[in-house]
Amino acid sequence: DFPLMATGFSSVLDFPILISNLVVSNTDDISPRLDNVKMEVNDIETTVAHYGDVMNFLVTDQIGESNLTILCNTVLLGAPNSEPLDQMQWNEQSQAYELSYDSTQFGNSASELIVVFSCNMRDEVGNIANPAPSLQVSILPGPPVVSNLVLSSSSGPLSGGMSIGTWRHNEPITFSVEEIINRSGLNASVELTRREGSSVITIPLAWDNSTMSYTGVWTITRYNFGVWDLEVKLVDTLHSVMDEDGALITTDAVVTIVDHLAPSLDAVSFDWAPSNPSVWRSTIEWTSEPNEIIDLWVAVTTDAGVPVNNLQITTTSSNSGYADWDTTGIEPGRYYLEIFLEDSAGNQAPDWLSGPDSVLVIAPPRAITFDILEPVNGTEFVHGEVITYRFNISCNDGCAMSLEEESLAGLSNGTIEFNRTLSEIGDITNFFTLSAGDLSVTQMSHITVIAPPAPLFSLPSCVDSESSDAEMALAGHLEFVCDVKNMGSIPSIVRFRVTTDHSQFTCTPTTPQAVPTTDMLEVNCHTQGDVEDATEISTTAVFEWQDHVGNWHRIGSEQAFSISLIPYDDGTQDSADSTQAEGMSTMTVVAGVMGLVTVLGICLGLFMFLRGRRRDEEGEIQHDNFGGVSPNLEANSQTIIMKEFESNEGTEKPDWVASYEGLPPGGRYEEVPEGMWYVDAEENWWWSEQGGSWRKT
Repeated sequence: DFPLMATGFSSVLDFPILISNLVVSNTDDISPRLDNVKMEVNDIETTVAHYGDVMNFLVTDQIGESNLTILCNTVLLGAPNSEPLDQMQWNEQSQAYELSYDSTQFGNSASELIVVFSCNMRDEVGNIANPAPSLQVSILPGPPVVSNLVLSSSSGPLSGGMSIGTWRHNEPITFSVEEIINRSGLNASVELTRREGSSVITIPLAWDNSTMSYTGVWTITRYNFGVWDLEVKLVDTLHSVMDEDGALITTDAVVTIVDHLAPSLDAVSFDWAPSNPSVWRSTIEWTSEPNEIIDLWVAVTTDAGVPVNNLQITTTSSNSGYADWDTTGIEPGRYYLEIFLEDSAGNQAPDWLSGPDSVLVIAPPRAITFDILEPVNGTEFVHGEVITYRFNISCNDGCAMSLEEESLAGLSNGTIEFNRTLSEIGDITNFFTLSAGDLSVTQMSHITVIAPPAPLFSLPSCVDSESSDAEMALAGHLEFVCDVKNMGSIPSIVRFRVTTDHSQFTCTPTTPQAVPTTDMLEVNCHTQGDVEDATEISTTAVFEWQDHVGNWHRIGSEQAFSISLIPYDDGTQDSADSTQAEGMSTMTVVAGVMGLVTVLGICLGLFMFLRGRRRDEEGEIQHDNFGGVSPNLEANSQTIIMKEFESNEGTEKPDWVASYEGLPPGGRYEEVPEGMWYVDAEENWWWSEQGGSWRKT
């Protein structure tokens, strides 16, 4: 169908016109007529595209011909057309010719671009449309694109990496974001969303020319603990576009903030509380973060590790306090105190000391004790003996002690010894007091002190001889050697005492002498001086021993000394006197010798007579049992015989008794290995013979 048009004049407007013999020839001389030129981005018609968009151009003619040839070119405004041209394709669905371009081919996204889309449209016969299709569009910069995201801190993450990491709360985190084309005019930030509570923190990022990136710092506080989802925000505010995905399609990073900063102990001391000497106080100073909740306590254990108590702290300021432990009623022993400090995150402060922070020894009340180790109670000692006392003393807290009776001070735990000389006889009780301060304890020692046994001596003997001086010997001077032997088991003090003094008779020594067991005391005596006339010297002496109380007792019989001294003739008298003196001297000597022989004979005869009479009365007597008699007795038998004769001659007391009942009273018995002696009150010695009889020696 096509329209016909007739021209002419008629007053009737709607009269019919009849056409006959009309010949129509088909000749296409009509140019294509442009209907519309447009651009779509993401199926939306627009004249503005963003950098990175695909621009889809569409051209339609008025009659909808599908066989048109449309050649197009897209260039920046002001730039010449370039070859080759791109041909548009018919799209049956959209009933339009289409041609697409990538906006990135026209420059960079940092600035806005003007692009001119122009075409040459013609039909099959070459008719060219006029006007030709043409469209001017804008290419705006594209949305920002995050090319890199970096998280950093002074120590780095505690664990994990930058995208999923655990970070310290006390170290700021620096965010660094790079844009793909390094656009600097963007509104950049990091958005942190807490998973628990959904609170949001935005950290602005500023452009840093030195690193060509956007950077920002998150200063973390204790209120930022937890898990945060991080998203980078890059916004082009000029063109109202932004990076929708940030660094990743999903969450750009997961940041976990933890409390890794432990509190610390600054000062710790221990002492008894000023107001209560039974309370052991731990005084503590510490450092923690502002507004940080801490838990502080003191653990008390025994030395075996058994828990005793956990002491809570009484605070005196925001960073100081004390803990008191009342030790009243606590068992004695060694206790360890350890201080524990941790924050709400469980971070524990380092130990104050490598071992226990305090060691408290609770001692029992002071007590002192001592034991008498020696001598054992009931031990028997001899008077005059030096005995050793040995004590074991102790103070449970190591205090210094004193032993009052011995004036010993500053004594410490252990054993002490001291000596005492026994000066009393009997059952002796000694009290000893050990003291320390106000404390004292007394112990008693019970011992028995006996008198020392009476010493046993040989019978004293004296042997005379002429003076060693020839002239004195001619004058009748004699020398005597007297001795007595200690035959007992203990040492003795012995002296030789002249009982009848004479100026011309002297002995030495006469002072008391210590005579050890089996030793002999020997005394030398002699006459001295000149006489004008014949002089008889008679004197006596005795050996004595001293007992434990200082009394002296006679040993054996008294020794008698009788010496006849004559004047010494030096040859100056006349011969007559000499002759007379010589004759008288010869007669005197002869008479003396004869008298001495006569006396000896009488003594010997009397002795034999008495001995025989005793044998007849007693029977056979064994004299070999005379134990303890000095060996000098046999050698000095002559002296003993003379003394016995003198004794028998001067008294009527018997020298032999049939039993001990006949012994003189007031004496003492002395036992020796060979038998038994009895010493009567007059110091006469009696020997126990077989059959129970006793004989005085």
